[in-house]
Amino acid sequence: MMTSRFRSLPVLPLLPLLALSLLSVSAASLPARADMTNTSLQMATGNPDKATSTTETTGLRVNRDHFLIRRRQLALSYNDTLRFPNWVSWHLSRSDIGTVERGKFQPDPSLPPSFTLVTPGDYSGSGYDRGHNCPSKDRTATRADNDAVFLMTNMTPQAHGMNAGPWEGLESYSRDLAYAGNELFILAGHGFSKPGYKTIGRAKVAVPDF
Repeated sequence: MMTSRFRSLPVLPLLPLLALSLLSVSAASLPARADMTNTSLQMATGNPDKATSTTETTGLRVNRDHFLIRRRQLALSYNDTLRFPNWVSWHLSRSDIGTVERGKFQPDPSLPPSFTLVTPGDYSGSGYDRGHNCPSKDRTATRADNDAVFLMTNMTPQAHGMNAGPWEGLESYSRDLAYAGNELFILAGHGFSKPGYKTIGRAKVAVPDF
């Protein structure tokens, strides 16, 4: 349940189709704000599926369907079966938004060696966009910030009408709130409404229903 320090945002048309929650708070209401690092800010909404970052080098079993990746720019739970993230979370404030131009899509070199590496080419000719979870425009303060959101672990296949339509509309609305001085904590994800799913590319990236 949402506490009184948080306020929900207005629902935009078609947003029930988006598996995305967004919270906004004032800087003064954040507990121990000065003690939160950039990395911890990205996971302020928690770890919904208890993802872990165990790798082969530790000698323990890798959590292939809930592999945790934490960066200064975002946090995510990656699913090597579906080849896209279960969820991506990030913190957004006015200082994250700058003038850096869009980067280039790249495979994520931080994945364990046993994982299937998704490349930009897996989406080529598929009819689906390389859909950012954490948007490019939310990370334009530095070159490193923008490059981080162009790694393929931040992508999910999206129909262009959704990606360039209501999804982009919600992204823009979020940045408007940030420009106005709000801090946002965002958690985004996708899912399936029925068993079975279509795949695209050599890597067999699953295509979610929503």
